[in-house]
Amino acid sequence: MDLISYETIRAVHRVEKEEQLQKLPENFFESVRSWLSHKQKNSDSVSLLEVHNAKKLLDDILKRRERKIILSAMRTMRGEVPPVNLTDSERRFFDEIVVLMKAHRQETQEKMMGYAEVVESKIDEIKKTMADIRPSEIVEESVIKEPVVEESVVEEPETVEIGKPEEIINNTSKKFLKILSDIPKFVGSDMETYGPFNKGEMANLPSNVAEILISREVAELMTD
Repeated sequence: MDLISYETIRAVHRVEKEEQLQKLPENFFESVRSWLSHKQKNSDSVSLLEVHNAKKLLDDILKRRERKIILSAMRTMRGEVPPVNLTDSERRFFDEIVVLMKAHRQETQEKMMGYAEVVESKIDEIKKTMADIRPSEIVEESVIKEPVVEESVVEEPETVEIGKPEEIINNTSKKFLKILSDIPKFVGSDMETYGPFNKGEMANLPSNVAEILISREVAELMTD
């Protein structure tokens, strides 16, 4: 193996200041090790000074090349062409960085997708709950539509439950019903919340709400 000179190291350092990764002389680092070993055996001041300065230059060369390799790995992750002029050890270093970056990106994406899946499952649960309630159409009908009463239907007489004087004062028309099937909690056209009611339960409700339940055949009017 031919020994390199201090001037060779200086020349490599000078071109390595360029933005792109530069091609090193063949077996550069092995030659540097041999050169340093040879120089350090000499005790003259010139050789020792060259060794001291060469180590500084070599350290800067390594740092510059490492920085360029890391930046090249990042650009490769974005789809750019991998760098050239890598030594064998630098190629392994570059490949390891790319593998680590890909693993980190995949782990981060899995965490984000996992969170999205949790949110999506919660949305599905809400949709299923709404689908279970929707067949009765109690909530939708009671909020949006007033009950349609045909002219031929004779309105039931007002029933006032004993023990509730406030209803007499407010002159609120209510009807006493028997619940025929389980009814979930719902909002009436008066924006009040009613229920839930269980099958067989008795309920005293405003006439408009009672009419909706009766029309849906989930309740029947109780008469004396």
